[in-house]
Order: sequence, then C-alpha cells, then structure tokens
Amino acid sequence: SGLWPAFPFRASATTSLVYCSVGSGSPASARRAPMASGGGYAWALAAGLNAALAAISAKFFAPTLLKYGMVILFNVTMWGCYVNSLKALSSLQATVTNFAANFISSGLAGYFLFQEPLPSKWFAGASLIILGVFILSKSSIEEKVNSD
Repeated sequence: SGLWPAFPFRASATTSLVYCSVGSGSPASARRAPMASGGGYAWALAAGLNAALAAISAKFFAPTLLKYGMVILFNVTMWGCYVNSLKALSSLQATVTNFAANFISSGLAGYFLFQEPLPSKWFAGASLIILGVFILSKSSIEEKVNSD
C-alpha cells in the first residue's frame, strides 16, 4: 500500500542513495497507512539525508547537467521519503525529524568533504535540535494516546 503511482521508488539498502518504497494506491487510503512509527522516523531521516545529498551534489565539481540531474534526483527521492514519513508520523514529527537529519548531515558533510570548521556552537545547536526532536516526538505521541 502506498501513495500515487507517480513515485516509482523501491527500497534498496545496498546503495548510498536512499530510495523510498512507494507502491500504487489512492490518496485517501494513504493518509495513515498502518506503519510502525519507527518506520516513519526512518523515512523522515532518509528524507533529511536526501535533502543534504541534493545540496552536496550541487557543490561538487562536475558538468552542470550532471549537477542539476543529481539535485533533481535527490530532491524527488527526498519528497518520496517525506511523504512516506507522513503516513506514520504527524506532520510536526516528520518535518522536525527531516530538518534535524538535514541539518546534521549537511554540517558533517561540510566538515568531512569540504573541510569547513564546526565550532562548538554548532555542536551545541545540533544537540539542542536533537533534544527538541525527542521532546516534540514524545509530546506528540502522548497527545494522541490521551485524545483516544
């Protein structure tokens, strides 16, 4: 069960690209498909990683057409993963997790690939973002349990 047939991705753990598994179905049946919330977080993390990969691919020295192609590929993949995360998580959980993964993976890629400095303030901010993700995630889950 999945979303629209317009997302023809399949899961593959053997590649560095994070492909999203989306089947065919109707938008109405895709609102909250049964999926463990852990799977939703994996989709949101994959979306954040693909967003970072899109930015990274734009910075490498390569032919312009290849750069644009990689940026488009990573962004389309990111959206497929993000949409899948919304099937299992609230929009707040999915968005904040996606943002945190994008921020942290972009910062680490800048450090390792482009020798950009990471000051202690960056690590403090990254730690606060991760803490915020956990707090928002826990409070969102408790609200759903209490409202049932």
